[in-house]
Amino acid sequence: PFDAFSVTMLLAVLVGAMVSLVYFCVELWRFAMPGLYPRERKGLALVLGASALLFAGGCMFAYQLLIPAVFAALFDFLPAGVVPLFNLNDVVFQVLGMMLATGVAFLLPVAMVLLSLARIVPPAVWWHYWRQAMVILLAASAVLTPDGSGISMVLLALPIWLLYTVGYIASMRFARTRRL
Repeated sequence: PFDAFSVTMLLAVLVGAMVSLVYFCVELWRFAMPGLYPRERKGLALVLGASALLFAGGCMFAYQLLIPAVFAALFDFLPAGVVPLFNLNDVVFQVLGMMLATGVAFLLPVAMVLLSLARIVPPAVWWHYWRQAMVILLAASAVLTPDGSGISMVLLALPIWLLYTVGYIASMRFARTRRL
């Protein structure tokens, strides 16, 4: 009985934190706007907008596709006649953790573009080390998905690999306009 109460409180705190974060970002935006040039405003709006869309897309991807695939794969490991017992706290933490981790992983193109614009990583490096990046993406996917089937790992690695490619193309595009 305590699980239902604690999960309700957890979800209330998370919704409150999300609303507060949105309000904080709006206030920060209103504070910073007078001090920025129009080009900086446009760039900041582009980064924040892309980040919000990618994060929300990652969370939705996890909720709609990844989490059902993970739980289906985990149920396949159960022997016949065994009834699974779930702790509501554990399930909610697992689902929210996977959604958060996938949302953060979907921010990869933004991080790649920002690193290239800051001249920390030249855009050509992203293409030169794509094989190593693929191994890292597969390892990260294996860590983020708890089942051992490999299906959910590939299901997560494919969109992240697509986002890696988008990040490379975007960093090349911005590098040309900025003359890195």
